[in-house]
Amino acid sequence: MRKVRRNSTKALGQLFEKTTGCDVDKEVVVVANFSRGSKEIHTTEYRQNYFTAKKAAQDILKFGSELVILESTANYHMLFHDAFKAAGLNVKIINPLTVKALLRVEGKNDKADAITLAQLAASFSLRTSNMPDRIQREIRLHLRILDKVKRNRTQLINRVQSTLAAYGVTIYNIVKMNSVSGLGVLEGICRGMSSHEIIELFWKGNDKKVPELRENFGRVDELPDYVKLELQQTLDGIHLFNDEIASRERNAESLIEKLGLIEVVNIILSAPGVTPLLSLRIIGEMGVDFTERYSSAEKFVNAIGVCPANQVSGGKVVKKTANHGNKHLKVHLLNSVKGYCVSTKREHELKSFYDALRKRSTFKKAVSATARKLMIAIYAMVKYNQPYLTKAQLRGEPATAVKAAKA
Repeated sequence: MRKVRRNSTKALGQLFEKTTGCDVDKEVVVVANFSRGSKEIHTTEYRQNYFTAKKAAQDILKFGSELVILESTANYHMLFHDAFKAAGLNVKIINPLTVKALLRVEGKNDKADAITLAQLAASFSLRTSNMPDRIQREIRLHLRILDKVKRNRTQLINRVQSTLAAYGVTIYNIVKMNSVSGLGVLEGICRGMSSHEIIELFWKGNDKKVPELRENFGRVDELPDYVKLELQQTLDGIHLFNDEIASRERNAESLIEKLGLIEVVNIILSAPGVTPLLSLRIIGEMGVDFTERYSSAEKFVNAIGVCPANQVSGGKVVKKTANHGNKHLKVHLLNSVKGYCVSTKREHELKSFYDALRKRSTFKKAVSATARKLMIAIYAMVKYNQPYLTKAQLRGEPATAVKAAKA
């Protein structure tokens, strides 16, 4: 096992006399007020609406709580967070997985969770989460709905493939069903055309794949009319989703100018493999001020989840695990890096880094390490307000963003 360097010091968390823990779900928020001088912990349930959120804030102010810990649950915690902030309370957001890792409560229920949060806040320096600001909320709303529409489209495409596979039609092995050729081939099947006619009219791909494509048409001539009708309805649904996705992507990209993000987005776009939508995701998930929220590039990439979360005991790595991070950003970041490193033919130091690592490691590790390297560079670029510079461009120049990131 590989030895690692131990930390010589450990920061002690501040101790509070009065704390409040809030367990959140879609209907009620359970508030527990904890005081070191009292043996009892009082809990109160508040309904999920604007007026009860304001009442909860006033009740906590009367109690004199020094710190309020609010459990994050989808978007249901945002109403109470905003109400507590408006009332001047010191409120922090915590991931429920963090609470479960620190302390398992027997007979789990909302009341017990709220009490646990209040007790932990009084004695531990908890690892809290960043609350999205106004800009982040608007970006997230657009992009997460866009992702949901894409998932719905994928379900329709999978339904088409499953229906065709029952009759031995496996053309999806040769052509992507949502491509120009794939949608054209599916249109020809719905019309009852022969495989020869479909290929002649709709195939836009490489002619070398035509013989293999013919073999994968299977019993396409034997498809019943009710199957063709179902395929046509599904095809219409895919076209509707494609139009909606294109419209939502345009609306999302328009946020760059609307929210005044042109300057920072242009800096991020100078990095290889980054698209406007990916730059928006970075800002939406991590904040436009992510260089202030995260004190170092290492903490930044750790929050995204593109670095290992190794478990260390006795100065040795006893278990290597993946870091979950922010799934709404991590998945798209890895896909973008994967597409850039695999498909691009242009020589670039980032691709060279991936190729060298791929020779001695697995594909997933190489992609993740390349994504980590890219995000460290983006952190430094935004922090020092300058575009991406290659090593060749940095030679003979003074300290720059990329050099500073390595320091």
